[in-house]
Amino acid sequence: IIMIMGTGISGFAVIDGFFKQIGGWGQLFDAGGSGYNLGRDGIYAVLREFDGTGEPTALTEMIEKRLGRSVKDSLGSIYDGGKKYIASFADLVISTAEAGDNVACRIIENNMLEAAKIINAGLNFIDGKNVKIAFTGGLITKNPQLFPLIAKHIKSKYTYSMEKITDEPVLGALKLAMRLDKT
Repeated sequence: IIMIMGTGISGFAVIDGFFKQIGGWGQLFDAGGSGYNLGRDGIYAVLREFDGTGEPTALTEMIEKRLGRSVKDSLGSIYDGGKKYIASFADLVISTAEAGDNVACRIIENNMLEAAKIINAGLNFIDGKNVKIAFTGGLITKNPQLFPLIAKHIKSKYTYSMEKITDEPVLGALKLAMRLDKT
């Protein structure tokens, strides 16, 4: 299984020369597990705190410090910045979670659960033991502390190993898929 977790998220399960894409439908349809999802969820948490539908969170101070003004006043530039700009706030969600903020912790937990769902679908497709799961993409390769958060949601009926790909994300994933398919 190859997991790409960068600005976006996508998974590929490979068996006997057959590739199955899982997720990777873009920011409008993927449910979580990408830098974009983390950044979006962090910004949304700040907006929910502002309007009273959410809890207080340290994300407000962190994100607004980076923006140099309130999230509410920055919405136009956030929309204009697009998915890569929104994904650039993922590091703040991760660091705020590591500092113990409950809202940020839930954002990370929910997003890693979504990544695990992609992996579980791949494991079901392969239906094998000792499956290699290779990860690439800036979000996961720069934040190895996310691995155990994903692993705790992977179905226990499968045995697997996780590894990080250091090549460029898409090229590295395809190279590894071809190599894994030959083993």
